[in-house]
Amino acid sequence: MRRLLLAGFSALALASAAAFADEFVFLSHDSVSLAKLLPPPPAPDSVAQKRDLALVLEVQRQRTPELVKRALADNELSIFRITEALDPGLTSERLPLTVQFLAEFEGARAELRRALNLP
Repeated sequence: MRRLLLAGFSALALASAAAFADEFVFLSHDSVSLAKLLPPPPAPDSVAQKRDLALVLEVQRQRTPELVKRALADNELSIFRITEALDPGLTSERLPLTVQFLAEFEGARAELRRALNLP
């Protein structure tokens, strides 16, 4: 029950923060059209497309096993993927209470989603 309350309050806080943040949008999605800002892709079989493809293939050829490992690690949804860039010392091993809190929060969130029949 405590976890359900925690999840409920957390969801309420997040919803309130989102509603509050809507008032402080610098650029709305209606005011900026990326189709107008970004150039169109190069025409098929054009010199520009061949140059773009050659660059992509060259970058792929030069990637190292370490770069592949880092790219694959980005598939993990974890706060510690972000903290790695801020301070490599902020690891799950050094922050066990944070790990415990996040696990409990995720459990409560999942319980609330089940209780509300959300996917």
